[in-house]
Amino acid sequence: MYEKLHEINVILENAESASMKKGQAKLQVRFEILNLLFRNPQESVKIPSARELADKFDLARCTVALELKKLVEEGYLIGKRGSGTYTNPKQMEDCKYLSRKRIVGLIVGDSRRFYLGYSAWAMQSYFGLNICLTIGFPRILTLTSPGNPELSLKEIESAGVDALVWMYPDEQLKSNRILERLHRKGMPVLSVCGKAGDFPGISIDFEGAGRKIAEFLLEENRTRIVWDYAERDYLTGIQFRAAQTYFREQGKTMDCHWNNADLPGFFAGLEQRCAAGDVPDAVICHGEHLTAIRGILRKCGIDERKQCRLIAEFSDLPENSGFFGHVLKEPAEEIARTGTAMLHAAFRGETPLHEVRIPMQITRNYQERRKTADLEIPENQDGT
Repeated sequence: MYEKLHEINVILENAESASMKKGQAKLQVRFEILNLLFRNPQESVKIPSARELADKFDLARCTVALELKKLVEEGYLIGKRGSGTYTNPKQMEDCKYLSRKRIVGLIVGDSRRFYLGYSAWAMQSYFGLNICLTIGFPRILTLTSPGNPELSLKEIESAGVDALVWMYPDEQLKSNRILERLHRKGMPVLSVCGKAGDFPGISIDFEGAGRKIAEFLLEENRTRIVWDYAERDYLTGIQFRAAQTYFREQGKTMDCHWNNADLPGFFAGLEQRCAAGDVPDAVICHGEHLTAIRGILRKCGIDERKQCRLIAEFSDLPENSGFFGHVLKEPAEEIARTGTAMLHAAFRGETPLHEVRIPMQITRNYQERRKTADLEIPENQDGT
Protein backbone atom coordinates (compact mmCIF):
# COMPACT_ATOMS: atom_id res chain seq x y z
CA MET A 1 0.00 0.00 0.00
CA TYR A 2 2.79 2.41 0.97
CA GLU A 3 4.62 1.62 -2.27
CA LYS A 4 1.44 2.42 -4.22
CA LEU A 5 1.02 5.74 -2.37
CA HIS A 6 4.66 6.60 -3.04
CA GLU A 7 4.14 5.81 -6.72
CA ILE A 8 1.08 8.08 -6.85
CA ASN A 9 3.02 10.91 -5.13
CA VAL A 10 5.86 10.59 -7.65
CA ILE A 11 3.35 10.74 -10.54
CA LEU A 12 1.68 13.84 -9.06
CA GLU A 13 5.03 15.55 -8.43
CA ASN A 14 6.16 14.81 -11.98
CA ALA A 15 2.88 16.11 -13.37
CA GLU A 16 3.13 19.26 -11.28
CA SER A 17 6.75 19.78 -12.40
CA ALA A 18 5.82 19.28 -16.05
CA SER A 19 2.93 21.72 -15.73
CA MET A 20 5.17 24.30 -14.06
CA LYS A 21 7.81 23.96 -16.78
CA LYS A 22 5.19 24.36 -19.50
CA GLY A 23 3.76 27.44 -17.79
CA GLN A 24 7.23 28.94 -17.41
CA ALA A 25 8.06 28.24 -21.06
CA LYS A 26 4.84 29.95 -22.16
CA LEU A 27 5.83 32.93 -20.02
CA GLN A 28 9.22 32.96 -21.76
CA VAL A 29 7.44 33.31 -25.12
CA ARG A 30 5.61 36.33 -23.74
CA PHE A 31 8.81 37.84 -22.34
CA GLU A 32 10.57 37.23 -25.66
CA ILE A 33 8.00 39.43 -27.41
CA LEU A 34 7.88 42.06 -24.68
CA ASN A 35 11.67 42.21 -24.74
CA LEU A 36 11.57 43.00 -28.48
CA LEU A 37 9.12 45.81 -27.76
CA PHE A 38 11.16 47.09 -24.83
CA ARG A 39 14.38 47.20 -26.89
CA ASN A 40 12.70 48.69 -29.96
CA PRO A 41 10.04 51.12 -28.70
CA GLN A 42 10.13 53.34 -31.79
CA GLU A 43 9.79 50.77 -34.57
CA SER A 44 7.68 47.76 -35.48
CA VAL A 45 9.86 44.62 -35.48
CA LYS A 46 9.01 41.31 -37.12
CA ILE A 47 8.94 38.55 -34.52
CA PRO A 48 10.29 34.99 -34.97
CA SER A 49 7.87 32.48 -36.45
CA ALA A 50 5.81 30.15 -34.25
CA ARG A 51 8.04 27.28 -35.37
CA GLU A 52 11.22 29.13 -34.36
CA LEU A 53 9.78 30.04 -30.97
CA ALA A 54 8.53 26.48 -30.45
CA ASP A 55 12.02 25.12 -31.13
CA LYS A 56 13.66 27.71 -28.88
CA PHE A 57 11.45 27.04 -25.87
CA ASP A 58 10.76 23.35 -26.49
CA LEU A 59 7.00 23.85 -26.92
CA ALA A 60 4.38 22.59 -29.30
CA ARG A 61 3.65 25.01 -32.15
CA CYS A 62 -0.02 25.13 -31.20
CA THR A 63 0.93 26.27 -27.67
CA VAL A 64 3.12 29.04 -29.08
CA ALA A 65 0.36 30.05 -31.51
CA LEU A 66 -2.08 30.43 -28.61
CA GLU A 67 0.38 32.64 -26.72
CA LEU A 68 0.93 34.82 -29.77
CA LYS A 69 -2.84 35.08 -30.26
CA LYS A 70 -3.17 36.38 -26.68
CA LEU A 71 -0.50 39.00 -27.35
CA VAL A 72 -2.33 40.08 -30.50
CA GLU A 73 -5.56 40.40 -28.53
CA GLU A 74 -3.74 42.48 -25.89
CA GLY A 75 -2.43 44.80 -28.59
CA TYR A 76 1.26 43.95 -28.32
CA LEU A 77 1.39 42.30 -31.76
CA ILE A 78 -0.03 43.13 -35.19
CA GLY A 79 -0.54 40.50 -37.89
CA LYS A 80 0.21 41.58 -41.47
CA ARG A 81 -1.28 39.33 -44.13
CA GLY A 82 1.39 37.76 -46.33
CA SER A 83 4.21 39.30 -44.30
CA GLY A 84 4.14 37.96 -40.74
CA THR A 85 3.56 39.23 -37.23
CA TYR A 86 5.09 42.46 -35.92
CA THR A 87 5.42 44.26 -32.62
CA ASN A 88 3.15 47.23 -31.95
CA PRO A 89 5.37 50.09 -30.69
CA LYS A 90 2.32 52.06 -29.54
CA GLN A 91 2.10 49.67 -26.58
CA MET A 92 5.58 50.70 -25.40
CA GLU A 93 5.54 54.44 -26.10
CA ASP A 94 6.70 55.27 -22.57
CA CYS A 95 9.93 53.32 -23.20
CA LYS A 96 11.02 55.91 -25.79
CA TYR A 97 11.85 58.28 -22.96
CA LEU A 98 13.70 55.90 -20.64
CA SER A 99 17.31 56.87 -19.96
CA ARG A 100 18.16 53.46 -18.48
CA LYS A 101 16.99 50.38 -20.34
CA ARG A 102 19.05 47.51 -18.97
CA ILE A 103 17.27 44.65 -17.22
CA VAL A 104 19.01 42.79 -14.42
CA GLY A 105 17.82 39.31 -13.49
CA LEU A 106 17.56 38.47 -9.77
CA ILE A 107 17.65 34.91 -8.40
CA VAL A 108 17.45 33.95 -4.72
CA GLY A 109 18.61 30.45 -3.77
CA ASP A 110 17.08 27.87 -6.09
CA SER A 111 14.59 30.55 -7.23
CA ARG A 112 11.61 28.45 -6.09
CA ARG A 113 11.46 29.06 -2.36
CA PHE A 114 8.01 28.88 -0.86
CA TYR A 115 8.80 31.99 1.20
CA LEU A 116 11.74 34.32 1.80
CA GLY A 117 13.18 35.06 5.22
CA TYR A 118 14.14 38.56 6.33
CA SER A 119 17.75 38.45 5.09
CA ALA A 120 16.89 37.12 1.63
CA TRP A 121 13.98 39.54 1.21
CA ALA A 122 16.08 42.51 2.34
CA MET A 123 18.89 41.55 -0.03
CA GLN A 124 16.53 41.17 -3.01
CA SER A 125 14.71 44.41 -2.17
CA TYR A 126 17.82 46.55 -1.79
CA PHE A 127 19.29 45.20 -5.01
CA GLY A 128 16.03 45.95 -6.81
CA LEU A 129 15.96 49.53 -5.48
CA ASN A 130 19.61 50.23 -6.35
CA ILE A 131 19.22 48.75 -9.84
CA CYS A 132 16.21 51.02 -10.49
CA LEU A 133 18.20 54.07 -9.41
CA THR A 134 21.39 53.43 -11.38
CA ILE A 135 21.08 50.75 -14.08
CA GLY A 136 17.56 50.07 -15.25
CA PHE A 137 15.04 47.54 -14.05
CA PRO A 138 15.16 44.32 -11.99
CA ARG A 139 13.37 41.13 -13.00
CA ILE A 140 12.90 38.21 -10.60
CA LEU A 141 13.69 34.94 -12.36
CA THR A 142 12.25 31.52 -11.54
CA LEU A 143 14.08 28.46 -12.88
CA THR A 144 12.14 25.31 -13.70
CA SER A 145 15.04 22.89 -14.17
CA PRO A 146 16.81 22.56 -10.80
CA GLY A 147 19.91 20.37 -10.92
CA ASN A 148 20.24 20.70 -14.70
CA PRO A 149 22.77 23.49 -15.37
CA GLU A 150 22.32 23.24 -19.15
CA LEU A 151 18.58 23.86 -19.01
CA SER A 152 18.93 26.51 -16.29
CA LEU A 153 21.55 28.29 -18.40
CA LYS A 154 19.21 28.20 -21.39
CA GLU A 155 16.37 29.63 -19.30
CA ILE A 156 18.50 32.53 -18.08
CA GLU A 157 19.84 33.30 -21.56
CA SER A 158 16.34 33.32 -23.02
CA ALA A 159 14.98 35.59 -20.26
CA GLY A 160 16.15 38.73 -22.06
CA VAL A 161 18.22 40.06 -19.15
CA ASP A 162 21.41 42.09 -19.55
CA ALA A 163 22.99 40.97 -16.28
CA LEU A 164 22.38 38.51 -13.44
CA VAL A 165 22.60 38.78 -9.65
CA TRP A 166 22.39 35.42 -7.90
CA MET A 167 21.85 35.76 -4.14
CA TYR A 168 22.65 32.79 -1.88
CA PRO A 169 23.46 30.55 -4.88
CA ASP A 170 22.22 26.98 -4.58
CA GLU A 171 24.97 24.34 -4.85
CA GLN A 172 22.49 21.68 -5.95
CA LEU A 173 21.71 23.83 -8.97
CA LYS A 174 25.45 24.02 -9.78
CA SER A 175 25.08 27.80 -9.69
CA ASN A 176 28.81 28.46 -9.97
CA ARG A 177 29.02 26.53 -13.22
CA ILE A 178 26.16 28.59 -14.67
CA LEU A 179 27.65 31.89 -13.47
CA GLU A 180 31.07 31.01 -14.89
CA ARG A 181 29.63 30.23 -18.32
CA LEU A 182 27.55 33.42 -18.41
CA HIS A 183 30.60 35.41 -17.33
CA ARG A 184 32.75 33.86 -20.07
CA LYS A 185 30.08 34.77 -22.62
CA GLY A 186 30.33 38.41 -21.59
CA MET A 187 27.24 38.84 -19.40
CA PRO A 188 27.88 40.87 -16.22
CA VAL A 189 27.14 38.53 -13.32
CA LEU A 190 27.41 38.77 -9.56
CA SER A 191 27.32 36.08 -6.90
CA VAL A 192 26.08 37.27 -3.51
CA CYS A 193 26.92 35.27 -0.37
CA GLY A 194 28.01 32.20 -2.33
CA LYS A 195 31.21 30.22 -2.78
CA ALA A 196 33.95 32.02 -4.65
CA GLY A 197 34.33 31.25 -8.36
CA ASP A 198 35.90 32.57 -11.54
CA PHE A 199 33.50 35.52 -11.67
CA PRO A 200 32.75 38.63 -9.56
CA GLY A 201 31.27 38.01 -6.15
CA ILE A 202 30.36 39.88 -3.01
CA SER A 203 29.93 38.30 0.37
CA ILE A 204 29.64 38.96 4.06
CA ASP A 205 32.75 38.44 6.15
CA PHE A 206 31.29 35.51 8.07
CA GLU A 207 34.78 34.52 9.20
CA GLY A 208 35.33 37.95 10.75
CA ALA A 209 31.91 37.72 12.40
CA GLY A 210 32.80 34.35 13.92
CA ARG A 211 36.03 35.74 15.35
CA LYS A 212 34.23 38.77 16.78
CA ILE A 213 31.61 36.53 18.43
CA ALA A 214 34.41 34.43 19.93
CA GLU A 215 36.08 37.59 21.24
CA PHE A 216 32.87 38.67 22.98
CA LEU A 217 32.41 35.19 24.48
CA LEU A 218 35.94 34.97 25.87
CA GLU A 219 35.70 38.47 27.38
CA GLU A 220 32.84 37.07 29.48
CA ASN A 221 34.69 33.79 30.04
CA ARG A 222 32.02 31.79 28.21
CA THR A 223 33.42 28.57 26.73
CA ARG A 224 30.53 26.07 26.84
CA ILE A 225 28.73 27.00 23.63
CA VAL A 226 25.69 25.80 21.72
CA TRP A 227 26.03 26.88 18.07
CA ASP A 228 22.66 26.26 16.44
CA TYR A 229 22.89 24.92 12.85
CA ALA A 230 26.69 24.95 12.74
CA GLU A 231 26.78 21.54 11.04
CA ARG A 232 23.82 22.13 8.71
CA ASP A 233 24.35 25.54 7.11
CA TYR A 234 27.39 26.46 5.00
CA LEU A 235 27.62 30.12 6.05
CA THR A 236 26.91 29.40 9.74
CA GLY A 237 29.64 26.77 9.55
CA ILE A 238 32.16 29.40 8.43
CA GLN A 239 31.35 31.50 11.51
CA PHE A 240 31.59 28.49 13.81
CA ARG A 241 34.98 27.31 12.51
CA ALA A 242 36.40 30.85 12.67
CA ALA A 243 35.27 31.11 16.31
CA GLN A 244 36.93 27.79 17.11
CA THR A 245 40.15 29.01 15.51
CA TYR A 246 40.05 32.22 17.59
CA PHE A 247 39.57 30.18 20.78
CA ARG A 248 42.62 28.06 19.94
CA GLU A 249 44.70 31.15 19.19
CA GLN A 250 43.85 32.43 22.68
CA GLY A 251 44.83 29.10 24.24
CA LYS A 252 41.21 28.22 25.01
CA THR A 253 38.98 25.30 24.08
CA MET A 254 35.41 25.75 22.89
CA ASP A 255 33.24 23.05 24.44
CA CYS A 256 30.72 22.83 21.62
CA HIS A 257 29.30 19.30 21.42
CA TRP A 258 25.59 19.95 20.86
CA ASN A 259 25.58 20.89 17.20
CA ASN A 260 25.14 17.61 15.33
CA ALA A 261 21.58 16.68 16.28
CA ASP A 262 18.70 17.03 13.85
CA LEU A 263 16.32 19.92 14.54
CA PRO A 264 13.72 18.21 16.82
CA GLY A 265 16.53 16.45 18.68
CA PHE A 266 18.41 19.71 19.06
CA PHE A 267 15.60 21.45 20.95
CA ALA A 268 14.72 18.39 23.02
CA GLY A 269 18.36 17.82 23.94
CA LEU A 270 18.86 21.46 24.93
CA GLU A 271 15.82 21.39 27.20
CA GLN A 272 16.87 18.11 28.86
CA ARG A 273 20.36 19.40 29.59
CA CYS A 274 19.14 22.75 30.92
CA ALA A 275 16.54 21.05 33.14
CA ALA A 276 19.33 18.86 34.56
CA GLY A 277 21.46 21.93 35.35
CA ASP A 278 23.85 21.41 32.43
CA VAL A 279 23.45 25.00 31.19
CA PRO A 280 25.53 26.36 28.29
CA ASP A 281 27.37 29.65 28.72
CA ALA A 282 25.99 30.92 25.43
CA VAL A 283 23.69 29.95 22.56
CA ILE A 284 24.18 31.28 19.03
CA CYS A 285 20.69 31.12 17.53
CA HIS A 286 20.06 30.43 13.85
CA GLY A 287 17.31 32.20 11.89
CA GLU A 288 13.91 32.04 13.52
CA HIS A 289 14.97 29.73 16.38
CA LEU A 290 15.45 32.47 19.00
CA THR A 291 11.86 32.35 20.29
CA ALA A 292 12.00 28.58 20.86
CA ILE A 293 15.39 28.76 22.55
CA ARG A 294 14.31 31.60 24.85
CA GLY A 295 11.22 29.59 25.74
CA ILE A 296 13.40 26.66 26.84
CA LEU A 297 15.63 28.91 28.97
CA ARG A 298 12.64 30.54 30.67
CA LYS A 299 10.97 27.19 31.27
CA CYS A 300 14.13 26.01 33.02
CA GLY A 301 14.51 29.24 35.02
CA ILE A 302 17.76 30.31 33.36
CA ASP A 303 18.83 33.97 33.42
CA GLU A 304 19.69 35.06 29.86
CA ARG A 305 21.92 37.92 31.02
CA LYS A 306 23.99 36.16 33.68
CA GLN A 307 23.89 32.42 33.03
CA CYS A 308 23.42 32.04 29.27
CA ARG A 309 24.31 34.74 26.76
CA LEU A 310 22.20 34.66 23.60
CA ILE A 311 23.40 35.79 20.18
CA ALA A 312 20.69 36.12 17.54
CA GLU A 313 19.83 37.52 14.14
CA PHE A 314 18.17 40.91 13.80
CA SER A 315 15.12 39.48 12.03
CA ASP A 316 14.01 37.63 15.17
CA LEU A 317 13.92 40.64 17.50
CA PRO A 318 10.40 42.06 16.87
CA GLU A 319 8.72 39.11 18.61
CA ASN A 320 11.40 38.93 21.33
CA SER A 321 11.05 42.02 23.49
CA GLY A 322 13.56 42.54 26.25
CA PHE A 323 16.37 40.79 24.39
CA PHE A 324 19.72 41.65 26.00
CA GLY A 325 22.09 39.56 23.91
CA HIS A 326 24.26 40.36 20.93
CA VAL A 327 22.63 40.89 17.51
CA LEU A 328 23.88 39.98 14.02
CA LYS A 329 22.51 41.77 10.98
CA GLU A 330 23.49 41.11 7.38
CA PRO A 331 24.54 44.41 5.72
CA ALA A 332 22.09 43.99 2.85
CA GLU A 333 21.92 47.69 1.97
CA GLU A 334 25.71 48.06 1.72
CA ILE A 335 26.04 44.81 -0.24
CA ALA A 336 23.38 45.90 -2.73
CA ARG A 337 24.95 49.33 -3.15
CA THR A 338 28.44 47.88 -3.68
CA GLY A 339 27.19 45.06 -5.91
CA THR A 340 25.19 47.41 -8.12
CA ALA A 341 28.27 49.62 -8.52
CA MET A 342 30.25 46.54 -9.62
CA LEU A 343 27.63 45.75 -12.28
CA HIS A 344 27.62 49.37 -13.41
CA ALA A 345 31.42 49.22 -13.83
CA ALA A 346 31.10 46.01 -15.86
CA PHE A 347 28.60 47.69 -18.22
CA ARG A 348 31.11 50.50 -18.73
CA GLY A 349 33.73 47.96 -19.75
CA GLU A 350 35.74 48.28 -16.54
CA THR A 351 37.08 45.15 -14.90
CA PRO A 352 35.10 44.67 -11.67
CA LEU A 353 36.73 43.54 -8.45
CA HIS A 354 36.87 39.74 -8.35
CA GLU A 355 35.55 39.41 -4.82
CA VAL A 356 34.50 41.88 -2.14
CA ARG A 357 33.79 41.14 1.52
CA ILE A 358 31.52 43.32 3.64
CA PRO A 359 31.72 43.12 7.47
CA MET A 360 28.73 41.73 9.35
CA GLN A 361 26.89 44.29 11.46
CA ILE A 362 27.14 43.24 15.12
CA THR A 363 25.44 45.06 18.00
CA ARG A 364 26.67 44.11 21.44
CA ASN A 365 24.28 44.05 24.40
CA TYR A 366 21.40 45.10 22.17
CA GLN A 367 18.79 46.11 24.75
CA GLU A 368 21.27 47.99 26.97
CA ARG A 369 22.36 50.03 23.93
CA ARG A 370 18.74 50.78 22.99
CA LYS A 371 17.98 51.95 26.54
CA THR A 372 21.06 54.18 26.54
CA ALA A 373 20.01 55.69 23.21
CA ASP A 374 16.47 56.32 24.52
CA LEU A 375 17.87 58.20 27.53
CA GLU A 376 19.89 60.60 25.40
CA ILE A 377 18.08 63.98 25.42
CA PRO A 378 18.52 66.31 22.40
CA GLU A 379 19.61 69.88 23.08
CA ASN A 380 16.68 71.37 21.16
CA GLN A 381 13.11 70.27 20.62
CA ASP A 382 13.78 69.60 16.96
CA GLY A 383 16.43 67.03 17.85
CA THR A 384 19.46 69.09 16.78
